[in-house]
Amino acid sequence: MRIFRPVTSDDVLELLDRLDAAGIEWWVDGGWGVDALLGYETRPHDDLDLAVPAHAIARLGEVLPDFRHVQEHQLPAAYVLEDERGRQLDLHPLDLDDDGNGWQPQPNGPPALWPRGALSGHGTIAGRDVRCTSPEFQVEAHLYAGYDDVDWSAVVSLCERFDLPLPEGGPPGFVHERRSVRAAPATEAQLREIVVGDLQVMRNPVVLAEYDPEWPRLFEREEARIRGALGAAAVAIEHTGSTSVPGLAAKPVIDITLVVEDTTEEDSYVPALEAAGYVLRIREPDWYEHRLFKGPDTNVNLHVFSRGCEEIERMTRFRDRLRANEDDRELYLRTKRELAARDWKFVQNYADAKSAVVQEILGRALAG
Repeated sequence: MRIFRPVTSDDVLELLDRLDAAGIEWWVDGGWGVDALLGYETRPHDDLDLAVPAHAIARLGEVLPDFRHVQEHQLPAAYVLEDERGRQLDLHPLDLDDDGNGWQPQPNGPPALWPRGALSGHGTIAGRDVRCTSPEFQVEAHLYAGYDDVDWSAVVSLCERFDLPLPEGGPPGFVHERRSVRAAPATEAQLREIVVGDLQVMRNPVVLAEYDPEWPRLFEREEARIRGALGAAAVAIEHTGSTSVPGLAAKPVIDITLVVEDTTEEDSYVPALEAAGYVLRIREPDWYEHRLFKGPDTNVNLHVFSRGCEEIERMTRFRDRLRANEDDRELYLRTKRELAARDWKFVQNYADAKSAVVQEILGRALAG
């Protein structure tokens, strides 16, 4: 059984450099192709899909000697390679005709057409400009028979980003087991479903402030206010998020994780928090029944989860990893600075764009 090893943005750039050095043309496709078009990493990827000229296939052993051929049942439509580190490449060979169309061999029947426009996309991965398949081609490719929730979310994101008509069909109505609960970025429609009140568009860029030793004291003040409002109903209160990590630059927003017995029993905590000045802004029945409040006089994100929710451990383990591991702290900071330099319509889009690096670091935290 293959051990899941995400292909990171560093892996992508390394492999593209190796193909460039060998003079092999390529176009990024699949999940990484979607992320290139959107300009940020939406989720971890278990492989890298590339379209390449068919004549280059014979040179793969020379160019990528550390990769071996696996999944032979996909021949000749795809050459799937894997190295000993578990990184997987899914190469789609194309016979290019004089008009620039690509023809992909099929195991049974005539070759499949990749029209010239399909190979006209341009995007960015970790700040590098890359060639990729087009938004229109990606939308069509992600609506294969049996597409899942993340495929549909990619379609919606691409249609919103490139002003394409949303295809008929709608969400599939199920979540594929191998996908994380929050793998894909939230769309505007999804945000409107969970936001209490108006959905606020970002008017200013994301600003990261240098670490401020006042942040823990602001947390302590809010902790006392919450305990005063809820008493024993506050099962646990944790300082989480970037402001809880000494030395880490962050948006100057104090993230607090509050644990109650059951978030769906809102009468047991919502009126008391509102009386203390907190305002309910998000209600997410499909994501751990999460609730989020804004603070009365301090820029606070007060996250509320039920006792025993697995997301509580994930948030605290991620925080503890950043506190203890300088390399991961620096990796997270670099990613945040890169993403903060971009334009976002909603602040949740910025948060979702960090999902891949969060998953990568969290994987190391949970492993030990």
